[in-house]
Amino acid sequence: MICHTYPDRAPILVVDAGRVSLSVSALEREPDARHADFAYKLLAAVNDYLIAYEKFQFESQEAAESAEAVAVAVATPADDMAGPRAA
Repeated sequence: MICHTYPDRAPILVVDAGRVSLSVSALEREPDARHADFAYKLLAAVNDYLIAYEKFQFESQEAAESAEAVAVAVATPADDMAGPRAA
């Protein structure tokens, strides 16, 4: 991701994610408040995406760690469940 800036025209945002490429720029040659509003909405949407993805990542990691803990607990029987001991 990169933002190309120019001294005499609007910037161009380029997102290149492997097989997907996206560029965003203002069509108008003159500054327009609507494009700034769009940029703020885009920023808010990206922030929402980041928050949702971090939550998904955290919950997935937590679930994997819980499953691993259960597997270890099942594989390691408690002392009182190990059966009779020799004297």
